[in-house]
Amino acid sequence: MAHGAPRPLKGLEVKAEIDDNVLILLDFGNSMLAFVDSGFCVTGSKAPQLELFGTEGTLSFVGYRADPPIEIFVDDMARGVCGWIRPEGRLPQPTTRAMGVAHVVDCLLDGKELILTPEHARHVIEIMNKAQESAQQGRALELETTFPC
Repeated sequence: MAHGAPRPLKGLEVKAEIDDNVLILLDFGNSMLAFVDSGFCVTGSKAPQLELFGTEGTLSFVGYRADPPIEIFVDDMARGVCGWIRPEGRLPQPTTRAMGVAHVVDCLLDGKELILTPEHARHVIEIMNKAQESAQQGRALELETTFPC
């Protein structure tokens, strides 16, 4: 389909039977918070895939390619750096890149440990379910599952 071409389902009204736009606040303790903005009702977005905010600056993963560029905001007047910078060269790939089928096959063949385990998946599913329960009950809920890091 060409860029800007009419989409066959555009304008079709679909009855939502589950939440299709969710904002989740996660409290990790020790003043560490995260929020997840997830939705199926956005036509397009230029928002970063992931942003990490810290006391020393911000990491912003921009773009939607398999290898998104990283932009870093630094406010360090002692070093004469204040603003957004984009590191030069290829950055190390995050370990989560190895989560694909090839990684699972390699682990089975070579006896290596999976990076993401069934325990991790169970924990993520609990977060998704508890987030919905939390919204329905109007209160924060504790998680019961854990996984080794």
